[in-house]
Amino acid sequence: MNNKESALAVLMEPVEVRHVFPHWPDGMNLAICLLDSGECRMFIYRCEEADSFPTRMRRYLKLPVEDICIFPARAGYPSRKLLYSDEQRLLALVADAPELVEEAIDYSSNYLFALEEGLDPTAFLSRPTEAIQGGSGPRIAEAAVTKPTRKPTAKAAVQPQPATKPTPKPTVKVAVQPKPTTRPNESSLPAFLRKADVAQPGSQFRSAIEISASEEPAGAYRLLAEQNGWIIVERPGVRGGDVRVSDPGSISLSDDRRVVAVRLMPIWPTVGSLPVRILIRATNLPHSLIAILAKSIGEVQLESDGNFLFLHLTTAQPIVLPTPTAELDPISQAPEPVAVKTPKRKRRLGANFRRQLWLVGGGASLLFLIGVGLRFGAPPQVPSDEPNASIDWNRYRIAGQPDQSG
Repeated sequence: MNNKESALAVLMEPVEVRHVFPHWPDGMNLAICLLDSGECRMFIYRCEEADSFPTRMRRYLKLPVEDICIFPARAGYPSRKLLYSDEQRLLALVADAPELVEEAIDYSSNYLFALEEGLDPTAFLSRPTEAIQGGSGPRIAEAAVTKPTRKPTAKAAVQPQPATKPTPKPTVKVAVQPKPTTRPNESSLPAFLRKADVAQPGSQFRSAIEISASEEPAGAYRLLAEQNGWIIVERPGVRGGDVRVSDPGSISLSDDRRVVAVRLMPIWPTVGSLPVRILIRATNLPHSLIAILAKSIGEVQLESDGNFLFLHLTTAQPIVLPTPTAELDPISQAPEPVAVKTPKRKRRLGANFRRQLWLVGGGASLLFLIGVGLRFGAPPQVPSDEPNASIDWNRYRIAGQPDQSG
């Protein structure tokens, strides 16, 4: 807040409040209002009332518009940046008021009851004081948690209080200074509120938490799209502890871009159980990592070794269908014969010449022998009365033919 503003209101949605109270009801928002006087007031309201809530809160606090700073920014109101350390201290204030959960459950039940009965939640839950002031919005359920951070100034101490007209007693129960109650489970508290780790016996030892976490099989989780600046990894249908990561130095990505490691500080204190929900602040991550997580929206696997949470991304790959082929007859489906080429032997020039010489010599010898045989061979003997008489072919006949001689 600057010097002109008297109040700072930080509006939190259910996702952020569940980091402290895992059983915070759905649809219920929480507003933390820090006053210049050192008080801290908390208001609960339904998500459906988010648009009209700043006006009703301003009327309740009786402050002008320029005196209220709202984060996140709302139209018509001053705003400012909120550091991570400031958010952690605000969560510490919320953790000191565990009765807020019961108040939120009652308010949500009454609001839904009015809708189911056909009543107007605005009239059903409105305060008499708001009706007198002309307000028509639903009531603001308040848990006044007075936390003086500094002494009021002298000007504020001596300033006379204006006389106000007595108003009827509100019908809504307003919690005063909360009584000491049991603090919530430390697994749901911010890191700076948890107990410091005790010394380990040595690097060669592992605690039972680390052993149990390493033995637990990977669980099926669902990676959701970015919502209000947060990337959420949750186990569907299960309620339990949350882990919120805002430091980009606690997040690492493997070289193959398939595994995201989240450092747990301190070690997750629940033996044999993975966190139900992981919230990663997207505004602190590089665009490349956000793009990788956006491509992996859907089912993922989560496992832990006690020091880190390992988120195995399952990027969807395109499905390639086989190309249909026409039915062929068995003959056409048979593979074509492949001609086998035998290596040719290199013939030497001398071997070829000798082979040709043998062929020529053999042919010449054969012709010589045929000529000698024709020259010196005796002619066939022809039976005849005369030595050199011609052959009488009429003498020869085929068996069965009549004799034609004479």
